[in-house]
Amino acid sequence: MKKIMGILLMLAGPILGAGLFAIGASQDAPGMCVIGLGLALIFVVKGLVLVDRISAYWSNRLLFNAFGAGGLLLTTVLLADGEFESRPQLSLIGFVIGIILLYLGNRRQIREK
Repeated sequence: MKKIMGILLMLAGPILGAGLFAIGASQDAPGMCVIGLGLALIFVVKGLVLVDRISAYWSNRLLFNAFGAGGLLLTTVLLADGEFESRPQLSLIGFVIGIILLYLGNRRQIREK
């Protein structure tokens, strides 16, 4: 039953993610596009855990690193585009969250046996 649920998650993730991405692209809503990509990544990784292809240890590291790097890149792009306009210090929030996620993904963790 676990493997079937994992396969369903791996199939549903990209379908739902692509749907949200398409809606976001058509409505000029970049946030919806990012949510679609994030949802697809989470569903696929958790599906891989359920079918025993990767361990929960590596799935957490992968998700933390992916979202941390994405957050840093997105914040950098928004800052360079001038989206923060008169308050560029607000970009510090995005940088701090991205750095914390990268730290959590790269720190030494105790493996589950």
